[in-house]
Amino acid sequence: NTLLFALVDVYGQVLKTDQSSIAQISIKNPKNPNSELINDRAIANNGIFSFDRSIYRAPPAQNSVYSISSSSLDNSDFGKQYLMFEIAFRGCLVGEILVGGVECYVCGSEIPTGSSGEFTDRKYSVDGDDSECKTCPSEAYCWGMNKIAPKAGYWRINAETETFIKCPNEDACLGARPGNDADFPSGRCDEENGYGGNLCSICKDGYTANSRNQCSKCPSLAGNVLQFIALFIVGVSLIVLTVKNALASAKKTPGADNHSSFINVHIRILMNYLQLVTLAASLELNWPTEFLELFSSQDQVGSVSEQLFSIDCFLNASDSIRPVYSRLILFNSLPLFMGLFAAAFWMTYKRYSKGDAGVTTGFTASMVIILFLVQPSIMKENFLMFSCRSLGDGNSYLNADLSVQCWSDGHLKWSLLLALPGIILWVTLLPLTAILFLFRYKENLDRPDIKARFGFLYQGYRENFFFWEAIILLRKVFVACIVVFLTVLERPIQALVCFALLLLTYDLQKKYLPFAQYELNSLETRALIVALFTIYCGLYFVANDMSTVSRIVLFSFAILINLYFIIYWFWGFGKKVFIIIKTKHPKLYQRLRRSINKG
Repeated sequence: NTLLFALVDVYGQVLKTDQSSIAQISIKNPKNPNSELINDRAIANNGIFSFDRSIYRAPPAQNSVYSISSSSLDNSDFGKQYLMFEIAFRGCLVGEILVGGVECYVCGSEIPTGSSGEFTDRKYSVDGDDSECKTCPSEAYCWGMNKIAPKAGYWRINAETETFIKCPNEDACLGARPGNDADFPSGRCDEENGYGGNLCSICKDGYTANSRNQCSKCPSLAGNVLQFIALFIVGVSLIVLTVKNALASAKKTPGADNHSSFINVHIRILMNYLQLVTLAASLELNWPTEFLELFSSQDQVGSVSEQLFSIDCFLNASDSIRPVYSRLILFNSLPLFMGLFAAAFWMTYKRYSKGDAGVTTGFTASMVIILFLVQPSIMKENFLMFSCRSLGDGNSYLNADLSVQCWSDGHLKWSLLLALPGIILWVTLLPLTAILFLFRYKENLDRPDIKARFGFLYQGYRENFFFWEAIILLRKVFVACIVVFLTVLERPIQALVCFALLLLTYDLQKKYLPFAQYELNSLETRALIVALFTIYCGLYFVANDMSTVSRIVLFSFAILINLYFIIYWFWGFGKKVFIIIKTKHPKLYQRLRRSINKG
């Protein structure tokens, strides 16, 4: 910039006749050896001194005082021969670093050796306090200074952070365009397919998320309702079948060959296995997509799953209530609605049926089975309200909905008023009450009324191990805590903690053999072995340096061992069903046998 000074007379008029006077600028304060003034003199032109070639240098963020003087000034009239002025020098900008306390160096001004033609791997700095330029991270594009942006599959929350986070669904994060000079410092989301928000993990209106962090278009309202009705019918049918078997087995005398009880225990072991491997699949271990598909289908059977129908598509997102809070309300109220349905069913059944089952007995047995089925989903949904993660801006965000800032007024309200009471009631109080009831009546567990109401929880166990279902419940609670709360640890460490827990429960199973029959102990042992091998395989999937062949072999092994257990379960279950048919329906059994032999 040009500095202009003028010579004026006592009347304030410029001395335009002056063509020869010389003016000089000098540094007055501070006398810093790193301050420099180049081309400090100018000759008057019509009384004007133009310092258009002067260069002023000083350390960054320093104010320097200069004086300008001229020999043509009359000392007696003006009393001084110089004029003071001050220049404020800027500090280093973001993207520059202070070198030696005297110079701002622009990061990325030198192109790295072997750099790509687009120069997207220059050094950078996004912190004004940086003392040196940083090497461009592998997950980002860097154009120099503070211009950096994530590559595809990565995301960052704003332009001030250098924390790049791998997206849960890498395909949703498109990253910045290499030649776009960081127009998208946080990266781009695949908005055309419904992705947006933090980590591109929020599904836009009209889309719903599944357990694999994928957004898909909402089905039609009619289709969604039909899916819900189908899920409801399947769930009710399973509950009715299980309750029917529980009431039938309660009528059997102790020591009798109780096939109904065996079937219920068989179903209980399967449900425990499905719930366990579903929780294990929640560990972020880079599972192959096909493996997650298998887990997703098991989740639909092993617990109340929103994957069979879209809860988000039923609920309209609004500023007042997020879908994550709507799901929290739905899951915590689910036992109440199902309880009302069960009560209405048993009162109607008692009124119009000649059966001898009491309303209280049938209702209690139904609620025990309902809570057994929905408790893992309720537990996980409530736990997720206390699971938060950092995204690099100093705040924490809810893992279940990364648009929700943890411990904000809204999150705190829902956590304390609904999630915490839900954990106390559904996860702690009611299961503990049932177990204490069993201990209180442990000498009378063969009584028909107690057996009909609570037999589902202890049928199949040896007499001294009637409480073993509580051990299994604790296992599910601890696995859920590991999945939800230990996300702060490295993924292999999280998986190893889960592996150690399952190894402990496997050791207890092998040591005590709590089931009364060899087949049931063998089935439960195999379920734990499959879960252990599944997590063990997952530890290898974390390693990104595995060859394609190794991943295929490991993936095939994990699939085969899970299919092995499912086939083994159906084989044992089928044999017992055939025995029941043979005993109660011999003619039907003979027909089935002839059909099988012909086949």
